[in-house]
Amino acid sequence: MGISGIKSGFFVVFYAMIIAFHPADCSPALCAFNANMHDRRSGDCSAGMAYRVQYYDLYMALDTLALIHQPGLNKAVFPISGRVDMHLATTGMNQAAIKQRPRSVLDFDAGPQLVIDSLFVDQQQMAFRHHKSRVQVDLESYVRKNVNAPCILTVFFHARLIPAVKPPWEDGVVVSSDDRGRPWIGMTCQTSGASAWWPCMDRLSTEPDSVRLTFDLPQNGTVLVTNGQQAPAERLPDGRMRYRALVSYPINLYNITFNIAHYESFTLPYRDSEGKDQSLEFHMLEGGEEQAKAYFTEAQTMMEGFEQVFGPYAFWRDGYKLVETPYWGMEHQSCVAYGNHLKRNKYGFDFILVHESAHEWWGNAVSACRPHDLWIHEGLATWSESRLLEWRYPDSSLYIDYMVGLRDRIHNKQPVAAKKGTHKRQLDTDVYYKAAWMWHGIRHSMPSKSRFDEALRQFYQQYTYKNLDTRALTNFWCAQLGASYAGIFDHYLYRKHLPVLVCDKIGIDSEGVYTLKTHLRRVSRSFQMGIDFGGGHFIPQSRKKTMVRVRGDLENFSANLQRKYLMDVQLKNH
Repeated sequence: MGISGIKSGFFVVFYAMIIAFHPADCSPALCAFNANMHDRRSGDCSAGMAYRVQYYDLYMALDTLALIHQPGLNKAVFPISGRVDMHLATTGMNQAAIKQRPRSVLDFDAGPQLVIDSLFVDQQQMAFRHHKSRVQVDLESYVRKNVNAPCILTVFFHARLIPAVKPPWEDGVVVSSDDRGRPWIGMTCQTSGASAWWPCMDRLSTEPDSVRLTFDLPQNGTVLVTNGQQAPAERLPDGRMRYRALVSYPINLYNITFNIAHYESFTLPYRDSEGKDQSLEFHMLEGGEEQAKAYFTEAQTMMEGFEQVFGPYAFWRDGYKLVETPYWGMEHQSCVAYGNHLKRNKYGFDFILVHESAHEWWGNAVSACRPHDLWIHEGLATWSESRLLEWRYPDSSLYIDYMVGLRDRIHNKQPVAAKKGTHKRQLDTDVYYKAAWMWHGIRHSMPSKSRFDEALRQFYQQYTYKNLDTRALTNFWCAQLGASYAGIFDHYLYRKHLPVLVCDKIGIDSEGVYTLKTHLRRVSRSFQMGIDFGGGHFIPQSRKKTMVRVRGDLENFSANLQRKYLMDVQLKNH
């Protein structure tokens, strides 16, 4: 089948209406997102379910030639149909948890736009209830015959997906066209969750060990690129093309994606941190291959820097792919979405390439437990941008200059993290910029940056392929750096206002050295952050004054402190 006649004209008009929204001061997939996103059951890593999915086998037929109008909507929809096998295992929940969520009831997530056609447990058809985004299955008869045994839940489904309008912020299936009017389609679902387009247990804290993906679509010259190890495409008897892939590592379900376009592909060689030869894979729209080959040598340098600074890339079996998308970007594991049109910023690097690839370390390898912990992903990925600059240009001021530019974007309207039990709040860009600045300040609070850098590598090594929450993170770092850092994490994560360092000028001697009496405001007694001001190292207190001697201009002293530490400096009697 091909697009012709009226349908071709419709595609061109419709694609032109789907325009990506790219705020200049906002990173992908945030701006403002709901803290209940892609987690239908709020909780931390320890709050388990009776069953977890060890392995998904997802099959989906994508009708890329049949955008159709649905009654009551003023836009076309994207038809899909499919089947998913969830290979389940019991979790060994304690008795109290089982009473609250008995094993005889199995529930999973499926968005209201999904229609569940039928459902089977080990080939036995089961009754179910689909209400809003939750599906419940009564397993009483099954469980009595198969106590605690692994089982396979098979769900057949179909849907008509409404295309996203402002991806990746208002996300979903992204329908666009290349410059020749041909289909250019992708999927991004960090905000809405994987359950918006296929049935699954949609929870950050329960990643499957692996996922097999199979997509069928009409043959019209397009190519499909997805996560993981992708096999050569197969032509089916009915003329459609079948694409298969295996994700062989644990994965956040919102990272599962597909990309469909007239792609050209190429690879660039890369020798990893263990001395093994690898390939970096790129999929760009037809016509841009040669320019992209020269441009993306930056990716080779970036991967070397991240591996040296943080540790080995965690997904070499599945590879590293960068795919051109009709939206700005997203950290899809081993299949990074890129839509920045080969543009570098004034610091000489491609922000989307670097930020989204940094998520392979912070977000994909090391993953949060719940939406309220996503500052772990975004703060470290944002700080990684400047850290890569420092690695590339260690003798320049680019690292500090870049961080100073980010500071102006901090809002301080609410805490970065939320304590357990908090539900449904709007998060802002402080999960990016303020969290990044917290790490920046902590690193400068230490007499040796190398100690921080080594602790960060140990943190990455310990939590690769694992989920953690804010408490686990702070416990690790306090064990590495000292118990006094507990107050620092508590302040920057759970309080919205910044510390204020008050500096009272007491006098100046004949050599131009000022004596300052310092103390902290807006902090608790547990906030103990070391300050390096060039002439020494001191720890200001909230309940008592600390005397400091400073040589040189006090305005420069204040400005330099605020380039290193996330606090306001107030000069008095100046």
